[in-house]
Amino acid sequence: MPNAMVWEIIHSYAAAAARLAESELDGVEILASMGYLIGQFLNPFTNHRDDEFGGSFENRMRLLREIVLHTRRQIGTDKTLGVRITLDEKIEKSLDPVDVVRVCQVLEEDNHVDYFSVISGSTASPEGWIHVFPPHVCSPCVCCKRRSDAQKSGQQTGTGGREN
Repeated sequence: MPNAMVWEIIHSYAAAAARLAESELDGVEILASMGYLIGQFLNPFTNHRDDEFGGSFENRMRLLREIVLHTRRQIGTDKTLGVRITLDEKIEKSLDPVDVVRVCQVLEEDNHVDYFSVISGSTASPEGWIHVFPPHVCSPCVCCKRRSDAQKSGQQTGTGGREN
């Protein structure tokens, strides 16, 4: 990925955050977890760059730090800004948990992040998936167009989304 594209990604994150802020949402969470792009830049096993975004710990952090900085500039200080990060990807070649703590410490020192959402698992391999997308058991299951119809069935009902 050329450097110009990396900077385009940084500015795109910030522009998306600005749109969220304009939508009157309370805040933005940057996903730097589960083996996705930002996590790949942080991880020395997947980041083989030899430019300002690769090599040393500080350089591998640059993408995330720039996204956080530009996002904060776009949303201001009255909106909440969080970072979701994986402490343990549950795969062999993952970022060391000690380094993940260092990432959080550096971001804390930068003073742009309001909270960290720390998870485990990675979408990079089946061994990590099970921790990101845990199996759900729904037995017996009632499928209806409306919750009120399901409640009329006399079976226990509930609504909700996926939990991480």
